Amino acid sequence: MLFLTSRYEVPSVQLGFEFEGEVYLFGDSKLYDMRAKMDLMFEVDERTEAGFEIGFRESYYDLRGSDVETFKADMSYKGLYVGIIAAFK
Repeated sequence: MLFLTSRYEVPSVQLGFEFEGEVYLFGDSKLYDMRAKMDLMFEVDERTEAGFEIGFRESYYDLRGSDVETFKADMSYKGLYVGIIAAFK
């Protein structure tokens, strides 16, 4: 298993850039999941922040059971995403 995350924030405008990646290898199975995003936050009041994010995500799953004829799954997806963030302090 390998996990890596990195984040950079521009404090004057509450703009953040983030990369996250995970790789799992076990037996004949493998899985990876990677995400890169940008987010912008706004302070609503002293206890609440709101914002949005836009990013790209790519995942791949190749799962196999101990008996290959019994279990096999192979799936991948990738694409852009957007999200709304609410953070409570």
